[in-house]
Amino acid sequence: MIIHVIFSAIIVFCFTLCAIVYFRPIAVRIGLLSLPTSRKKHGNQIPLVGGIAMLFGISIGLLALNISLRPYRILLLVIIGMVFFSFLDDLHELSHKTKFFVQFVIALIMVHFGHLVINNLGNFLFFGNIGLGAISLPFTVIAIMAVINAINMMDGMDGLLGSIALCQFLLLIFLSWYIGYFHDCYLMIIISSALLAFLVFNFPYKKKRKSRIFMGDIGSTLIGILLVWFLINLSKNSASVINHVVFLWIMAIPLFDVINVVFRRICNQKHIFHADRQHLHHILHKSGLNYLSSVLIIVILSLLFGVAGIVMNFLHVSESVMFMILLVCFGGYMFMVNYRSRRQNKINLITQEMSGE
Repeated sequence: MIIHVIFSAIIVFCFTLCAIVYFRPIAVRIGLLSLPTSRKKHGNQIPLVGGIAMLFGISIGLLALNISLRPYRILLLVIIGMVFFSFLDDLHELSHKTKFFVQFVIALIMVHFGHLVINNLGNFLFFGNIGLGAISLPFTVIAIMAVINAINMMDGMDGLLGSIALCQFLLLIFLSWYIGYFHDCYLMIIISSALLAFLVFNFPYKKKRKSRIFMGDIGSTLIGILLVWFLINLSKNSASVINHVVFLWIMAIPLFDVINVVFRRICNQKHIFHADRQHLHHILHKSGLNYLSSVLIIVILSLLFGVAGIVMNFLHVSESVMFMILLVCFGGYMFMVNYRSRRQNKINLITQEMSGE
């Protein structure tokens, strides 16, 4: 079976590469492009075919993989629905209210028909297991939407989201293999192979390399749905072996970033969906780091958080202690990122005043 999975992963990699090459000129003809704006600094028109190509490659992999797809029917359904609306968003830039409503419906389908429900939070506050009871459904819906948006917000620099998602899937592959969820493991290997093919075209190998394709909203949404599906599925089926908090450690950097950004927008009296350049990757880049260095720092940091969570779980550190450590890390993250941002803003203000004189 392992040889068969490896062969399927190679097929996915090759088909995703071919799909990118084939879809790129089509995207140019139909206007499926990311245009330069004051917020998007890529300088030229970039085809948004990464997400479509990955979906195509993953679909081929599912056909080649010799496993039953029956448990994943709802997952495939929501992917088809979400990709359709994401395609429209890439073409016409849908409103935030429309996207939020679609995410809400998709999350409801995953919870109700896919039975993807978080029933308890584990013992993360020293008081024993915290059962959610009647609020388990709305809590899960909010959690699904939070992860999808956190993943989407990380897609702001060449190679960043693809690299982080690849690391997260590799960690989840290890956990699913460890607890014996081999079908989930095989599917995530297929997904990782498609991500790797996308990074061939998107990772910032050279200091001033211009990315040839972006994944678009289709890709970021696809990754968000896949990640949240396997995160919740593994967490609810491995509670006796893997602490719930481990999955927060794996998702630490995207969650830290989205919470910090939303908090800053609220404090500045801006809409929470108001786009800006205050994400971690923007702050690192504005501080003088090139794209490659910024991406590597964030990806390594994300991987270290995930590995640390898994190691603490195997060392039998309690969920409560792991959660408290994560809160301390989040506090440190908030302080460092916001301090760096304020310092950079002061430098920019002084520079503008000097240039005005």
